[in-house]
Amino acid sequence: MYTVITHCAVFQVIIDDCGMASEPECMIPIVTFDSAKQVIVLGDCLQVPPTLRSPVASSLGLGVSLLERYREKAITLNTQYRMVSPK
Repeated sequence: MYTVITHCAVFQVIIDDCGMASEPECMIPIVTFDSAKQVIVLGDCLQVPPTLRSPVASSLGLGVSLLERYREKAITLNTQYRMVSPK
Protein backbone atom coordinates (compact mmCIF):
# COMPACT_ATOMS: atom_id res chain seq x y z
CA MET A 1 0.00 0.00 0.00
CA TYR A 2 1.21 3.48 -0.86
CA THR A 3 0.71 6.68 1.07
CA VAL A 4 0.05 9.79 -0.98
CA ILE A 5 0.78 13.11 0.65
CA THR A 6 -1.79 15.56 -0.62
CA HIS A 7 -1.83 18.27 2.04
CA CYS A 8 1.41 20.04 1.18
CA ALA A 9 2.48 22.92 -1.01
CA VAL A 10 4.03 21.49 -4.17
CA PHE A 11 5.35 24.07 -6.60
CA GLN A 12 6.85 21.78 -9.25
CA VAL A 13 6.08 18.31 -10.52
CA ILE A 14 9.11 16.71 -12.17
CA ILE A 15 8.62 13.49 -14.12
CA ASP A 16 11.85 11.79 -15.19
CA ASP A 17 11.92 9.25 -18.03
CA CYS A 18 8.53 10.54 -19.10
CA GLY A 19 8.99 9.02 -22.55
CA MET A 20 8.82 5.53 -21.02
CA ALA A 21 5.63 6.14 -19.03
CA SER A 22 2.12 6.10 -20.42
CA GLU A 23 0.16 9.33 -20.39
CA PRO A 24 -2.21 8.19 -17.58
CA GLU A 25 0.81 7.27 -15.40
CA CYS A 26 2.22 10.77 -15.85
CA MET A 27 -1.11 12.39 -15.05
CA ILE A 28 -1.24 10.87 -11.55
CA PRO A 29 1.23 13.32 -9.91
CA ILE A 30 -0.08 16.24 -11.99
CA VAL A 31 -3.65 15.69 -10.82
CA THR A 32 -2.65 14.75 -7.27
CA PHE A 33 -0.62 17.93 -6.78
CA ASP A 34 -2.87 20.36 -8.61
CA SER A 35 -1.31 23.27 -6.70
CA ALA A 36 1.86 22.90 -8.78
CA LYS A 37 2.58 25.90 -10.96
CA GLN A 38 5.08 24.09 -13.18
CA VAL A 39 5.33 20.61 -14.67
CA ILE A 40 8.69 19.45 -15.99
CA VAL A 41 8.89 16.29 -18.05
CA LEU A 42 12.26 14.77 -18.90
CA GLY A 43 13.12 11.94 -21.21
CA ASP A 44 13.48 10.84 -24.79
CA CYS A 45 10.31 9.78 -26.57
CA LEU A 46 12.40 8.35 -29.42
CA GLN A 47 13.89 5.63 -27.22
CA VAL A 48 11.89 3.10 -25.17
CA PRO A 49 8.11 3.62 -25.52
CA PRO A 50 5.59 2.97 -22.74
CA THR A 51 4.99 -0.73 -22.08
CA LEU A 52 1.37 -1.82 -22.44
CA ARG A 53 0.16 -5.35 -21.99
CA SER A 54 -3.44 -4.67 -22.88
CA PRO A 55 -4.44 -4.61 -26.55
CA VAL A 56 -7.51 -2.60 -25.55
CA ALA A 57 -5.33 0.08 -23.92
CA SER A 58 -3.15 0.17 -27.04
CA SER A 59 -6.17 0.56 -29.29
CA LEU A 60 -7.34 3.51 -27.16
CA GLY A 61 -4.02 5.31 -27.73
CA LEU A 62 -2.62 4.80 -24.24
CA GLY A 63 0.72 3.69 -25.67
CA VAL A 64 1.63 7.32 -26.32
CA SER A 65 3.64 9.05 -23.63
CA LEU A 66 2.85 12.54 -22.37
CA LEU A 67 6.26 13.65 -23.66
CA GLU A 68 5.51 12.32 -27.14
CA ARG A 69 2.08 13.92 -27.23
CA TYR A 70 3.54 17.37 -26.47
CA ARG A 71 6.83 16.91 -28.36
CA GLU A 72 6.12 19.73 -30.82
CA LYS A 73 5.61 22.20 -27.96
CA ALA A 74 8.60 21.03 -25.91
CA ILE A 75 11.87 22.81 -25.32
CA THR A 76 14.55 20.36 -26.37
CA LEU A 77 18.31 20.21 -25.93
CA ASN A 78 20.53 20.25 -28.97
CA THR A 79 23.54 18.79 -27.15
CA GLN A 80 23.81 15.32 -25.64
CA TYR A 81 25.43 15.82 -22.23
CA ARG A 82 25.44 12.26 -20.87
CA MET A 83 27.16 10.33 -23.61
CA VAL A 84 30.80 10.36 -24.64
CA SER A 85 31.27 12.02 -28.01
CA PRO A 86 32.69 9.78 -30.77
CA LYS A 87 36.41 10.10 -31.52
